[in-house]
Amino acid sequence: VKNAFPTVTSDRFYLQMLALGFQSDIARLLTKLLLPDGYLPQGGPASNAAIDLFFYRTDCQIEQELAVLGARYTRFTDGLDGSFRRADRASQVAEIFERNLERIGLRVNLKKLAECGWQPVGAERVMCGVRTNSPKGTQLPREVIKRLVDDCDSLLRGARTVAPHTLTGLARKRRALQGSLNQGSQARIAPVRDLQRRLYQVDGLILVALRRVHIHCNRQWFTKGKDFDEAASLSEAWRFRKGTHISFAAA
Repeated sequence: VKNAFPTVTSDRFYLQMLALGFQSDIARLLTKLLLPDGYLPQGGPASNAAIDLFFYRTDCQIEQELAVLGARYTRFTDGLDGSFRRADRASQVAEIFERNLERIGLRVNLKKLAECGWQPVGAERVMCGVRTNSPKGTQLPREVIKRLVDDCDSLLRGARTVAPHTLTGLARKRRALQGSLNQGSQARIAPVRDLQRRLYQVDGLILVALRRVHIHCNRQWFTKGKDFDEAASLSEAWRFRKGTHISFAAA
């Protein structure tokens, strides 16, 4: 889907919640909670659940229409997949997708469709970083799992020898990994829980290091917003403290 997350505006999301049967006040509350800036934030902790709610009725409709053609429907976040054996039905499948997306104000990403839209049945089919044609259900591709594990291990090693000049770089890696885990959490088979524990271990090591130089966080140490960068502020404060480097092993 082209620009799915920013295209899901508050008005569109609210109307879908009403169509699902939510009372107007509940629909309004869900919209404010899940779309605080007026559109669906990509990579947010609750964004996967929010887009599932938004697509719920459309998923049901597409699934019914594809079943008539003997095709199977799968969706991961903003990636829609139709699996079928008869090549002559490709145009009908495409028309079903386009028509149903248009009903909710979305469009097919033609560039991605041209690059990887049509994939052989026997090959690994990956949408939005998630494999969708595993007989055991959606799961992360092997190369993605290996990369996430390696990145978590690298971050953990860095946290064990954290210093003022490395804190902002570690925070940047921490944010990127959290975004990847939030996205990958929708896969049914994924090492997300184990990797999340490693990230919490990283957080613990960083907080211990900061407390040893009498620095306390007002926010999560790795957060960054439009008007603030918590790691940069902590790094600057650390430079003015006595003893600017700490090295220790994890408990």
